[in-house]
Amino acid sequence: MKIVDISVKRPVTTAMITLAVIVFGLISLDKLPINLMPDISYPTITVKTDWEGVAPEEIEEQLTKPIEENVAIMNGLQNMVSYSKPGMSIITLEFNWDTDIDNSVLNLREILSRIDFPDDAENPQILRYNPNLEPIMQIAFSSEKDTLTDIRMLLKDNLKDNLLTLNGVASLNVKGGSDRNLFIELDTLKLSALNLSVSDIYQQLNQENESFSAGQIEQEEGEYLIRLLNKFENLDDVKNLIITTKDNKKILLKSIADIYVEKEKEQSITKLNGQRAVFTEVYKTSGANTVTVAGEIKRELANFKNNFDLDYSIVKDKSVFISSSIKSVFSSAIYGGILAIIILYLFLRDKKPTMIIAGAIPISIIAVFLGMYLKGISLNIMSIGGLALGVGMLVDSSIVVLESIDRVKKEKYDNLKKSSIYGTKLVGTAILASTLTTISVFLPIVFVEGIAGKLFADQAFTVAFALIASLIVSISVIPMVSALSFKRKRLVGDEMTEVDRKEEGTIYLPEKILKRILSFLKKIYVIILVFILRLIKKVTSFKGKKGVLESVLNGFEEGFNRLQKYYNNILEKALHNRKKVLIYAGILFVVSFILFQFLDVEMMPKVNRDEFTIYVSTEKNMDKNLIESMVDDFVVQMKKSEMADIVYSRIGEEEEETVEVQNEETIQLYVRLNEGINPNKGIEYARNLLENMPGIEYKLEFPKVFETQMNPIQVEIYGDDLDSLKNITEKIKNKISQNKKLEDIRVTLRDGKPEVAIKFNRDKLAKYNLDVRTISRMLELEIKGDTTNKYDYRGEELDIKVIGRGRTLQTYRRLKDFSMNTSSGKVLLDNVADIKLITGPSSITRKGQERVSLITANYTRGSLNTIISDIKKVVNNQDIPSNFRIEFGGQSEEMKKSGSSLTFAIFLAIFLVYIVMASQFESLVHPFIIIFSIPFSLIGVIIALFITGNSINIISLIGLVMLAGIVVNNGIVLVDYINHLIRNENMEVIPAIIKGGNVRLRPIMMTTLTTVLGLVPMAILGGNGSELRSPLAWTVIGGLLSSTALTLVFIPVVYSFLEKGNK
Repeated sequence: MKIVDISVKRPVTTAMITLAVIVFGLISLDKLPINLMPDISYPTITVKTDWEGVAPEEIEEQLTKPIEENVAIMNGLQNMVSYSKPGMSIITLEFNWDTDIDNSVLNLREILSRIDFPDDAENPQILRYNPNLEPIMQIAFSSEKDTLTDIRMLLKDNLKDNLLTLNGVASLNVKGGSDRNLFIELDTLKLSALNLSVSDIYQQLNQENESFSAGQIEQEEGEYLIRLLNKFENLDDVKNLIITTKDNKKILLKSIADIYVEKEKEQSITKLNGQRAVFTEVYKTSGANTVTVAGEIKRELANFKNNFDLDYSIVKDKSVFISSSIKSVFSSAIYGGILAIIILYLFLRDKKPTMIIAGAIPISIIAVFLGMYLKGISLNIMSIGGLALGVGMLVDSSIVVLESIDRVKKEKYDNLKKSSIYGTKLVGTAILASTLTTISVFLPIVFVEGIAGKLFADQAFTVAFALIASLIVSISVIPMVSALSFKRKRLVGDEMTEVDRKEEGTIYLPEKILKRILSFLKKIYVIILVFILRLIKKVTSFKGKKGVLESVLNGFEEGFNRLQKYYNNILEKALHNRKKVLIYAGILFVVSFILFQFLDVEMMPKVNRDEFTIYVSTEKNMDKNLIESMVDDFVVQMKKSEMADIVYSRIGEEEEETVEVQNEETIQLYVRLNEGINPNKGIEYARNLLENMPGIEYKLEFPKVFETQMNPIQVEIYGDDLDSLKNITEKIKNKISQNKKLEDIRVTLRDGKPEVAIKFNRDKLAKYNLDVRTISRMLELEIKGDTTNKYDYRGEELDIKVIGRGRTLQTYRRLKDFSMNTSSGKVLLDNVADIKLITGPSSITRKGQERVSLITANYTRGSLNTIISDIKKVVNNQDIPSNFRIEFGGQSEEMKKSGSSLTFAIFLAIFLVYIVMASQFESLVHPFIIIFSIPFSLIGVIIALFITGNSINIISLIGLVMLAGIVVNNGIVLVDYINHLIRNENMEVIPAIIKGGNVRLRPIMMTTLTTVLGLVPMAILGGNGSELRSPLAWTVIGGLLSSTALTLVFIPVVYSFLEKGNK
């Protein structure tokens, strides 16, 4: 290993390279983005097309299907889901990870431009996000002087445009209050007398209130643009607009219409803690950094408040939870590092070697940030969790190197340089092999599919970077500092010979300059560690008496000596009773797998349950005042109980703004519990209040760990006929509702609002020279009106809305009597069409261009796999027609895919570990001895998860994969040393095993305890996101402790079997 020679003989060069890595690492840290989890959302594009007043079935037939058929051929398209709602088509397109989303948007625009849409449908909007995702921020606005309408208009005219210009902001919805419009309310009786319709007036208004350009003229002084000004300047201009009748008479608009400025009817009632407010919900683009985007939004909000003097409060802010979680895991890593340093000091009982080894931690970690930046990894719970996991492992190589240097210095060389070089080289191969075995378990990530692969990748690369950095530090910086730290002091006036200079590696600099540089670098290198150790000593010592620290060190050393004697006895007995040892180990293995049956199995741990959203649907035609009263009572009770800090309520939805495709419910309630309230009690209290509300159904949703997180349970029923699909869905829902472990069971295919179905007689339409599209437009204008263009009212842009007076067609009877002007005279709608009342679906969901009905549910307790198995039994017992099929989606299918690929990754990792060890030992047998420690680590994993109440999930499975590389390290060090004793010192097998076990006990205990204690804060400390860290930490802690115990006893026994009679 030439790097060892160079590092020791060229300390300045080594120090400068180390300093450069530290500087670039810190720069990289400042540039790393912050996320809660790795970006595991597929590149997503949403196509939203509005067609007001049209039922879901027509939306599906004329908008959704044509778009689906045309975009299905797009390159990289992985999944397509569509929702046909009243007046709206929403199609979500998910692409492969490596898809160029900008290029896909351009291709999509071109495809959409070739589709022939209905004339009165809006042009499709392309959104770069998934509307099913939660908004990253929700803000409530209120004011003592402004009305809700004033606030809403301010937000739509000012704040919305400013926020949409921010990088990473995809969309913004305004909810609550109502828009202000200029209404032209036409007298339909007067229009009928003049042989006019609302549609005629609408068309004439569309041609007015427009300014035009007519070219330019040239004068001597320059060119002049010609503009034709035809804008309404005041209400009188509108009132005095001349309307031409069909017999060419001229009348004023005000003679047939009332013209006024008024606010629209509120589409939704929004409140914060029972008080009216207007809300904005901000969505980010796919892949944008939540913390960065939220920071930009907050800065813009501050500017907006200063300019418009509006009060606002942030109701939801996903960046707060993310930042808090990241700080929490960082703290765990720091505490873990401190504990690792303390355990080192207890073992080594010397400041200098402790500081040398502990110095490897900050250098290695800072180097990791450089690797993360170059690889494009963000600071998230998984990557920093990998860093916390690596904190204890970072010192493993340094411990082995320093222990070897110290032993060589005592036994072979007195010269520090030679002992540093020889001692490092002696164990260099072993630590290289142990590092490579740990890193090799991360190579199979390329074969891990689904969410697990994306989660694993960030952690795998982070740990790999940490281990590579620690390996380089241990064979370069550690021997270099060791050679400098214990050097005898040169007498003042002694001259260094040229030989001395070459020996010291300092022929390039004068001695005084070199001495100052090294002194300065050394001080920087250890200043923090010296401070920690001195602080501990001062706090724990008393003047004139024996220090408490000294007592602790002596007590620890005495305890370790007893442990060593006890271990020696155990090892000797084990070697004399080898078969019994194997039997006992097997029994322990079986017992642990019995405990495995009691562990819950889920995709991801439940996180952050101190906030939740409730979606409530009511009975048809329930009184609106009763609904508002029930919601207000819920808010009052939640606040009165002091359970809730914030309760946001919304009744109704905004037609123009909403793209929420899966939640059709009338009412939405968001609850954030007070700090210190037990989440389960808060949720139970909210459920009890909801259970007492008559005529409602509800479901609870909790914040998602990552953007693409699916429903825990999802049954997908495919079929074309909507009535049959609905009946099958209801039948299965009723059956699985009997399972007491399920809650919040909902279906996507349900009855919507009552519809008036109008089926035209084509022969009669032809007789009167009418067509369906013209009649549809006439009806729309008569019933709900439409917007023509804009009117500038006191600096505020208002929509001009044309509408029939008194909503003359608002009843079923009047609709039948609707009169249409034709060349043959007036014709009633009832004469050309069959009109009847029906109930249609609220929404039609399609997946992969097929109609599908979804049944979704949460579960209260138990294993997800067991619950899914129970549901499958229920489904299989149903009589399902052959043209329908049932599939299972959601977390269960993702867990199945991720679990199988992770299992494959574990076996592949073990295979790679075997290859590395076989190459190191140049033996096919010895690696098998060490491999035995891997399955026995499961004993500790299962016991640790069982005792701590953790489940088997993707996070704990990732920890299991990592264990495959970690647990073999102690075995490598032990077997390598036993081989050395047998081959180089001609010892017999049994004495070599006993000596090897006793000699390697201290470094094995040091490496194990530093890794375990480095993970303890991650396992036991609370804080946001702790549920995501804990399973991984306990998996590794339990597995490492059990494998260490077995390594020290079981591996020697197996080794003695395989090497019996050999030297």
